Amino acid sequence: GEGYIVGRAKVIAFYRHLVAAYPDAERISVVQDNWSIHAHPDVLAAIAELPPIEIVWLPTYAPWLNPIEKAWRWLRQE
Repeated sequence: GEGYIVGRAKVIAFYRHLVAAYPDAERISVVQDNWSIHAHPDVLAAIAELPPIEIVWLPTYAPWLNPIEKAWRWLRQE
């Protein structure tokens, strides 16, 4: 939902910014976790309209592949 600080509109704007920043790129791979916003129909529709964007999905639960998880673990321990 849009209750998040970063919602669908900001994620879509980020993809568009990437495409604008690299106009000559044939492919822009974006690695994503399984946050529900990433798979929202509005977001997927926007990706479909941005051919260079290729989504690389992390496995459903793979904290060792997501660097922010190390920071969260450290914060919880402190």
